[in-house]
Amino acid sequence: MKNNIKDIQANINRARKKLNMERSEFMDKYNDLIETPFKNEIIEQIKSEVRLKYPSMVVKELIHFSTNVYIYATLIVNNIPEQEIVKQIMCLNNQFFNATQNDDKIIINKETEKPTLEYLKYLKNKYVKIIMERI
Repeated sequence: MKNNIKDIQANINRARKKLNMERSEFMDKYNDLIETPFKNEIIEQIKSEVRLKYPSMVVKELIHFSTNVYIYATLIVNNIPEQEIVKQIMCLNNQFFNATQNDDKIIINKETEKPTLEYLKYLKNKYVKIIMERI
């Protein structure tokens, strides 16, 4: 019985390592497009704007959301297919969830106002335009 549990744990650990390696490779694929000299400036601008609209958003969520908006807009500007962008964002969201799943300040399904589709479209359009001007 103990050997079965050890085997299962070893398999789980191997699967986690493989998943982390695949995520890392995927993230590196677009790193040269995402890492721009103005990245932090644009993310700060997005954070400030989103904070005004959603003041109760937890700081970690705000940073993550703003970074996702920046990445989405940057990859759109660089003509990356939307399905690839969705994969990138899903990967980031999974990493964020894994890193914060035990964080008391971030509670799944908590009662906070979520950004609407209209607001997300507004952010996308605004920051695609800003990033296009900067590239």
